[in-house]
Order: sequence, then C-alpha cells, then structure tokens
Amino acid sequence: MEKHLWILIGLLTASLTAQEAADADFAVLKAPENWRTELITFPLSFAPDLDLRGIEDIRFAPGWADKSAEDFWNYAFVWYLNDNPKLTEEKLENYMEAYFDGLMQVVGKSKEIEKTTSLFFGKVDDPLQPDFIGKIRVYDAFFVKDVITLYIKVRIFFCAKTQKHMVFFRVAPKSFGDEVWKNLNEVSVGINCKK
Repeated sequence: MEKHLWILIGLLTASLTAQEAADADFAVLKAPENWRTELITFPLSFAPDLDLRGIEDIRFAPGWADKSAEDFWNYAFVWYLNDNPKLTEEKLENYMEAYFDGLMQVVGKSKEIEKTTSLFFGKVDDPLQPDFIGKIRVYDAFFVKDVITLYIKVRIFFCAKTQKHMVFFRVAPKSFGDEVWKNLNEVSVGINCKK
C-alpha cells in the first residue's frame, strides 16, 4: 500500500530538469536518514496558479502515511525559488489554499471536497522564531477522507551564496507544543548560505 502511495505522489509531481536530475547530490533540506525525500519543480502540476519558479524539496517523517503513528502527516518542505515571492500573510494564506486544494483535488480524483482554509497569525519579528505560524483546515484525500487541521511554521529568507529565495515550511496535525515538533525541528536547510 505505501509503495503505491509514493508512486501516486510521484505521478502528481513534475520531474526535475535534466541538469538537476543529473546532480544526484542536489538537496536543499537536511533531515534524519529515515525521512523520505521528494523533489518537485515549479510550476507545480497540481497548483499551477502558484506563480513561482524553482524547486520544492520535501521531507516526509517515517510515519507520515500511517494514521496510527505519532508523526502521521508530519513533513517539512522548502520552496527554493529564483525570485522573491514577497510573501505577506494574505498571500501566504492564498498560496496554501491553492496548494492544498490542488493537491487534494488530484488525489481525490476531482470529486467534490471541502475547500482549504488557512489562517496565519502574522509576521513574527523574533529572529529565533518562524516568520509566520498558522493553521490550515484541509480535506485529507490521502488517508482520513475528511477535514483535518494542520499546524504550520514558515521561515522566509534569502540565500546570498546561491542567490535563491527560500520559504521553509514545517507541518504537523499536532499543536506547536507537542513532542512531534522536536523531530520536525531537526529538519533544516542544508545549504551554507554565507558567501
């Protein structure tokens, strides 16, 4: 079952360019070895309205696809972008809604699903904290076949060394104080961005 799920996810995503595929060491994120990796190029086939160019690098926790696991639906991803996305709270909410609605429509085979709603709590001005935190109510077409709430932390920054903009997301269905966030916080950007 899990093998078929990963094949389905792979089919939903666009392949990397030939140059990126040839670079077997390409990765933006660093995660524990037992986390599954996936790379997708923009524009995303399931969310073409996201006006972004670059790569999405994803890390899935070992229990991401297991409803009984502590780390069910835990994952992290970074948008490694050519241009500044100039994200505001409102734009981030719109992007998340388009992203998850598109993904769930494809997974759910376009049957009628409840629309995603997202709520971000504004920009956080503490350099040790994420830039945005929020919650997303999304229809889980993968596993639960019902609406779930996902908690999300977002960090936005520019990598001077590679001249790329990054939007780094950590996602879990458990609130920010839960133990699962310790493991999520182990996922980090593996590129040294200092010149």
